Amino acid sequence: SSGINAECPLRPGGYELRDTIMLFSMEDIFVISSKKKTDFLRPLRDMLAKKENMPKMTLLTRMKGDSGADHMKTVIEKVKALKSVGHFPKDHFKGELAKQWNAKLKELEIDQVDATAHIALCLAVKDEQELSHLNKVAQYTSDIFSKYLRNELMNIVDEEKKVKHVKMSNNIENLVAEGKKCLLPGMDKDSVEVAYTPIIQSRKFSLKFSASSDEEKIDYANRSSVTVLFGTRYKSYCSNISRTVLVEPAEKQQKNYELLLEIVEKVYSIMTENTKLSTVYNKCVEFVKEKRPEWLNNFPKNIGFGTGIEFREPSLLIGPKNDNVLKKNMVFIIQIGVVGLKEDEKEYALMLGDTVVIGDTGASVLTPSKKKIRSVSIFLKGEGDAEEEEEEENIMENITRQSRRTAVIDNKLRHEPLSDDKRKEHQRKLVEKLNQEARDRLSAKKNGYTEKKKVQTSVAFKNLQSFPSNDPDIRNLKIMVDKKHESVIIPIFGIPTPFHISTIKNVSKSEEGDYVYLRTNLNVPGTQVAKDEHYSNPEATFMKEITFRSNMRKTLAGEVPAMHLNNAFRIIKEVQKKFKQYENEKKEKRSDCDSALIPLL
Repeated sequence: SSGINAECPLRPGGYELRDTIMLFSMEDIFVISSKKKTDFLRPLRDMLAKKENMPKMTLLTRMKGDSGADHMKTVIEKVKALKSVGHFPKDHFKGELAKQWNAKLKELEIDQVDATAHIALCLAVKDEQELSHLNKVAQYTSDIFSKYLRNELMNIVDEEKKVKHVKMSNNIENLVAEGKKCLLPGMDKDSVEVAYTPIIQSRKFSLKFSASSDEEKIDYANRSSVTVLFGTRYKSYCSNISRTVLVEPAEKQQKNYELLLEIVEKVYSIMTENTKLSTVYNKCVEFVKEKRPEWLNNFPKNIGFGTGIEFREPSLLIGPKNDNVLKKNMVFIIQIGVVGLKEDEKEYALMLGDTVVIGDTGASVLTPSKKKIRSVSIFLKGEGDAEEEEEEENIMENITRQSRRTAVIDNKLRHEPLSDDKRKEHQRKLVEKLNQEARDRLSAKKNGYTEKKKVQTSVAFKNLQSFPSNDPDIRNLKIMVDKKHESVIIPIFGIPTPFHISTIKNVSKSEEGDYVYLRTNLNVPGTQVAKDEHYSNPEATFMKEITFRSNMRKTLAGEVPAMHLNNAFRIIKEVQKKFKQYENEKKEKRSDCDSALIPLL
C-alpha cells in the first residue's frame, strides 16, 4: 500500500545512477533511465525474475532526446494505487526528469513520507564487498597515523621545530594526495582521498569535525596535548581515527588518559547486536558519572555515528534519544573526548576514537593504531632520570647525554647527537652534490644538448565570451561548477571568480546542527601539490581556504538552501576525479615516449 520513489544518485554494485527515477513497492520496481543504465540493471532484473517472492522489475528506457513523459505515465498509474509514497525531502536534484516527476507527484496530492532514516538503516548493514573497502580504508588511515603522523610529531618535539597546526595538516593532505605511502596491496591510489581536512590542535580545542587547524604553532611544552582527527575515503567509503599525543604528562594526566581509554573500551564492549544506540550512550554516561562526574559538564552530546558512503549518517547518531538498534556488520565512527581540562594552569584536551564494525561480541576495531599511554606519549628525560627508568622498564641502554631533551615513543629512546664533525661532513656532501650537478649541466651544453622544462599553466576561461555570466547561479551569487571548462565559479565579495579545478586541492562537506559547511582548500605557491604549477606572480597574496555555510531548513518557497552546497560538492568531486584521470593518462603517454635529449642544430 506504500512505495518509495528515488530521484537521487544510487550506487548498485558501486555504479552511480544519475538522471534515474526508481519506484519501489512490495510487488514492483519501476526504473526510468537511459539505455546504458537500464542495460546495466538488466542482469539484476533477470535474477529477480528467477527467485520466488521477489518484486517484478520493469526497466523503462529513455532514449536520447526523449523527455520520458510516456514512461512516467506508466509509473504514475502505479503510484495512484498507493496510499502513500516515501521520498528524501533533503535531496533536491536538478534536471528535467526530476522536475517532471516532482510536478506529477504534486498533481496527485498523495501523502509523502520521509524515508531517509528507513533507507539509511537498510543500507547501514554492510555486505562483504563494502566491508572489504571499509577494512582497507580503515587500515590505511591507521597506517598514516602510526607510520607518518605520530613519527612526525615525535621529530617536531625532539628537534624543537616551530611548525604550525595548519602546516602539518597540509602535509598529511599532500601525503594522501600523492598516494605513494601506506597503500595496501591492491588499493587504487586514485580512489583514495581525505574525508575532510585533517584537524591538528594543541592550544584551542574542539571535538567537532567542522573545526579547523589554525595558524598557531604546535605546543609541545610539558603537560601539553596534541589532538589529531584524521579521516580518509576509499572508493567513497569512509573511515576515521582520533588520537591524543601527550607531552611529558603529569601523573594525573596519565590517569585521566587511562580512564578515557577505559571508557572507549567499555563502549566497544556494550556495542552488541540488538542494543539501542541510546543505551550505548546512556551506559557510557553512567560509567563517566561513576568514575569522573566532573567530566559530564564538557562531555559530548553524541559519541559517534554510523558511516559508509556517507561520512556521518544522522539517523545513526549514538546519542541519548536514538532508539535505533545495532545490527551485525554495521560500521561506526566512535569519538569520545573531554575538553577544558587543566594541569599546572595549562589547558589540555583528551580525545580517542576509531572506526569499528559490529560483531557477535561487541565492536571490533578496524583502525588498530596503538592507544595505550606509552604508545602515544612523549616523555622528556633529563639528568638523573635515566638510571631510574632503566630499572623500571629495562629498555633504555647507553644513555650518555645529560639534560638533553629526548623523545620516547613506543618504549624506544631516540639518540641523534648532531656533532660539529657530522654537520661539516653533511655540508661537504651537499657542496659536492651541487658541484656535480653544475658540471653535468655544463657538459650537456658543450655537447649541444639542452633541456627545456615544461611549465604547466591552468586557465579556467580563455576569454570573456566563454564565461557563463548569464547562468542563474552566477547571477544569484551561488557556487557554479562549469564541467565543460573544468572550473568552479565562486562568489568572492560579490564578484563571481573562476578557479580551474587544478587549483583546488580538496573540498570537504560537513553537517553541524541545521547547517551544512562546504570547505574548499586551494593550492598556493610553495605547497607540495602545487610544485609543478606555474604562477605568473608567486609573490602575490593567495587565498588558501574558503568555507561556505548554508541552512538545511526549508524556506517559505519550499526550498532547502543547503542542497545547492550538496550538489556543488558532488559535482566538484566528479570533475576532480575526471581531471586526475586525464592527467594520469597524459603522464603514462609521456613515459612511453623516448626521454632522450634532442641535439640542437
